[in-house]
Amino acid sequence: MNPWRGFSSFEAFKEALLKRFNVNGIYSIEEDDEEIRLTLKPDVAEAEWLPFLRAFYKLRFGDEEQEGIASRLSEYDNLEAWINLAKGKPFESYQAATLYNFPIYGELKYDRTSVSVDYIILSLTGKIWMECYGKLFDFFSRLIQDRLSTFRLADGLIVDISE
Repeated sequence: MNPWRGFSSFEAFKEALLKRFNVNGIYSIEEDDEEIRLTLKPDVAEAEWLPFLRAFYKLRFGDEEQEGIASRLSEYDNLEAWINLAKGKPFESYQAATLYNFPIYGELKYDRTSVSVDYIILSLTGKIWMECYGKLFDFFSRLIQDRLSTFRLADGLIVDISE
C-alpha cells in the first residue's frame, strides 16, 4: 500500500499537500525518500508573528485580556524562541502540540491520507474528543483565514480539537 493513499502518484499527493498548506509560500519544503517536511520560514514568522497573534487573540477573545501572551512573546524576536516558549506550555492559549492523522483528501472521493502537523495551540477551552467534524473545522479555518488574510501566517491556521 502506498503512503499517499487516494492519490495517483507521489507528485499528486505533494501537490495536494502544498495546495492545503503552502499557497502563499510560507513554508520551506524539504523532502527525502520517506517524507515531505514543511517548515515555517523564519522571515515570514519574524515579520508577522506578533501582529498576527494580537489580531487573532482580539478576534477570538474580544476584549478579554490576552496581553500576557503578547507581552511574553515580545521578549523574543525569532521563530525558534517562540516555538520553544510554546513547548513549555506557559499559557493555555499558547502551547505546542502535534496533530496526528490530519487528513489530506485524495483525488478519489472519500479517500484520504493522513499527515502529522506540529503546531501551536492558540485557543484552548477545555478538552473533548469529537469525530466527523473535519469539514466543519475546515470551514471555520477558511473563515478565520479570510478575516485575517492580510497576514500570510493565516494560511497556516488549522481549527481542530486537540488531545
